[in-house]
Amino acid sequence: MTRSCEADSNAFPKSERLRALDLLLVNTLLGFCVATAACAQRGRAAVSNANAHEEPTSPASAPAAARTAFDAAKCHDVRTLHLDLEARGVRDRVVWQECAGARPEYPEHRLQLDGPSIAARVLYSNEEQAEIERLAKIEGERFTSAGEQLLYVVQSYGSGNIWIWKVVDWRNGALREWTEPDDGATLKRLRLRAGEDIHHQVDLGPTVRGRSLTFGYLIYERNECEACASGGLARFELRANDGRFVVTRVWRE
Repeated sequence: MTRSCEADSNAFPKSERLRALDLLLVNTLLGFCVATAACAQRGRAAVSNANAHEEPTSPASAPAAARTAFDAAKCHDVRTLHLDLEARGVRDRVVWQECAGARPEYPEHRLQLDGPSIAARVLYSNEEQAEIERLAKIEGERFTSAGEQLLYVVQSYGSGNIWIWKVVDWRNGALREWTEPDDGATLKRLRLRAGEDIHHQVDLGPTVRGRSLTFGYLIYERNECEACASGGLARFELRANDGRFVVTRVWRE
């Protein structure tokens, strides 16, 4: 006599059937975990052996090459001056050097000074900010009766037309940076009206006439854009006075 499936399923009590299913599930999971662990171990071993015999080929995983600042093979001299910065009849050397930067449109600039009694030193470098500013001009000037001075001008990129200038020489065994007048006192002499301000220089750095420097700024009314200055032009004249500059004239045009 043939028994039905239902009769077979009832051959064992329900609790016994559940216990048997639980044991089957546990054994299956244990087998899977053991197999997975073995595969993972073999995989790690294979990766380790591959790394031991192969060099990394991906740029991301390969060690980065050390950066050489101002590599001589990528540099050239833009201009060299020989100036009596020590005021003792000896010529010191000033070299403006340009080097290829990370981006061709933003070269790296360095201004170096050395002399018979001056150890080589860097006066200016844009290595860390080549995309922001650059050396624009160097000139030898004579602001004193004895010796000469170096004037160098740095230009900031962008629409602001910002030119930063500095005058240096060498006195008493040390570099001397000439000081500039206080900006607040200078602006006070200009007598700006309420709502006016100055920015956006109009010249390529200062203009030298004898022992004087002159430079100009556009005058803006409140909330005017850079191309819409309506307040005219502010001019400043500074006179050299042994290590510092003093304001001699301020006017509007």
